[in-house]
Formats: sequence, structure tokens, C-alpha cells
Amino acid sequence: QDLRGVILGQLSARELIKTLRRDLLAKPGPRAHEIQTRVEFDNVVSDRYTVIDIRAHDRLGLLYVIASVLSGLDIDVTLAKIATEVDQAVDVFYVTEKDGRKVTEPQRMDAIRQALVHAIAEGIA
Repeated sequence: QDLRGVILGQLSARELIKTLRRDLLAKPGPRAHEIQTRVEFDNVVSDRYTVIDIRAHDRLGLLYVIASVLSGLDIDVTLAKIATEVDQAVDVFYVTEKDGRKVTEPQRMDAIRQALVHAIAEGIA
């Protein structure tokens, strides 16, 4: 019913995630505290893209949170490789700035990292 509301434009995906978060996301799994969120940048592996490797406790809505943060920071995602190992998300994003450049400035990387870690910890975007 909720997903149908999103498809029909009667409910935003953001509102659906917030609703589900109250019921599901707020309850961390038994090993959630053991998995520390990690965000790493790589500008060597690709000539055209910055690769962001994110590892975090996997849960409902995590990919939405990550995508929302990147979009909100004007990061273009060209390719995403999404995987789960047991209860750990292993998500890799090939990204650029809006103007097509790689993300190379250390301050920018730190801002992106901090925003992702905070949003993932809080389950918000």
C-alpha cells in the first residue's frame, strides 16, 4: 500500500522511509554496533571517476540514505555496485562533481565522508 502511494505520487519516498525508520530502522540488529561505518575515496582506480567505497551495517533504507546524501551534495553517481556480506553493506559508487571532475579536494572528501557517516548513523537523509 505504501509503495503504491509512492508510485502514484501520493507519498514521497522520503516520507515512506521516515515512517519505516520509526518502526524498523530504529531497532539495530544484534551486531549493528560491531560494524563501524567506513567511507573511503579512491582516485587511482579510475581515470574518469572518484570511487567511493562505503561499508556499513546493512538495513532497510540504507541505499536510499546514501543516494540522498550524495545527491544533496551535488555528487553525480555514474555507476553503483551494491552488495551485502552477511549483515554488512559493501557499496561502491563511481562519482564525479556536477561539472564532471573527480572529487579531489581533501576538504570536500571530508565533508562528504562526514555527511555520509552522520546520515548512516542516524538513518536520515
